[in-house]
Amino acid sequence: MKILPQFVLSLEADDQSLQLKAKELHHDVVDGTHWNEAGMVRRLKEYRSRNPDNGETVCSYFTNVIGY
Repeated sequence: MKILPQFVLSLEADDQSLQLKAKELHHDVVDGTHWNEAGMVRRLKEYRSRNPDNGETVCSYFTNVIGY
């Protein structure tokens, strides 16, 4: 018997929107962290290279397993 979630939420945004959100963070939140522009660009590049847009997503997995 498989244990599957009843709901799956997928949050998606393009890189420019994510970078803009990071830039809008208050300096008190960003200081001393990796949430700066260079860090965000680096992590987004790594994420996109590890998760190519080939139609196989977390949402498509669950859609195939449990349906719409």
